[in-house]
Amino acid sequence: MIRTNNQVKRIGESKMLSKTELARLAGVSPLTIDRIEKGKCCRLETQRKILLALGLKITQKIGCFNSNMPFSLSNLNPFRRSEGFVALDIGSSSIKMVEAISERNGYRLISLGMLPLPSTVIQNNLVMEKDVVAGTIENLIQSNGVKSKNVICSVPGRGVIIKKIQMPAQNEQELEANVEFEATNVIPEVLENVNLDYQILNLLGDGSQMEILLVAVNKYIVQRYTEAIQEAGTPFMKDIPMLG
Repeated sequence: MIRTNNQVKRIGESKMLSKTELARLAGVSPLTIDRIEKGKCCRLETQRKILLALGLKITQKIGCFNSNMPFSLSNLNPFRRSEGFVALDIGSSSIKMVEAISERNGYRLISLGMLPLPSTVIQNNLVMEKDVVAGTIENLIQSNGVKSKNVICSVPGRGVIIKKIQMPAQNEQELEANVEFEATNVIPEVLENVNLDYQILNLLGDGSQMEILLVAVNKYIVQRYTEAIQEAGTPFMKDIPMLG
C-alpha cells in the first residue's frame, strides 16, 4: 500500500473537528478518514470532499495532501489574527454577537451587539423563522461594521445530550467502531437522527477502563441554525456551549 504524508489530521484538529465530524461533513466513513490520516492514498474525489469539509479551496490541495510542500497551519486557522471571528448566541428572545481577534496574549474585543427576536422565532430549541434570524444576524454584522467572516454559533444547551460512559481501554480504531454501539444504550434518540461525537476523559484504575464523554445533537436542530447563518451570508462553524 502506497503511503503519503498529509496534513488532514493537523488541519482538522486546528478547526476543532473530530474524526467523526470530519467524516460526516465529507460524506465518507470515519474509517476512511482514519486511513487517510495514517498516510494511505485516496481518490481525487475523496480528496476534494475532504478539502471542502475542512473549509479549504481546491487550490490548497498540495499543502493539505503533500507535507513536502511549504505549509503553515496559521493560513488555515479560523482564529488567525488577520481575520478574527464572530461568536453568535442565538437565544429565544435575542441574538448576541461578539467580534474578536486573536493576539499573542489572548483575544481582543473588536465589537459587540445585541438585537431582540420576536417570541415566535425560536421555540423548543428550534429556529422556526430562519428568515428573521438571518436578517437579524445580517443587521448585527452591518450595524457594527463586522469584517470577520468566520462564525461560531453554539447549539442551545437544552438541545444537547451529554452522557458519560465507561469502556474497556482500547486503541483509537477499536474505540471508533465500538463507541457507537455503546451510545445506543445511553442516547435516548435514534443515532441516525443525531450528530454524535465523543472525547476520552480519563483512564480509570489501573488503566484498564476509559471514561468517555458522549455528546449528541439532533441533526435537524443543527441544520436549522446552520441554514439561518448561511442565509445571512456568512461561513460558519458550530460549537457546543460550555456546561457548568
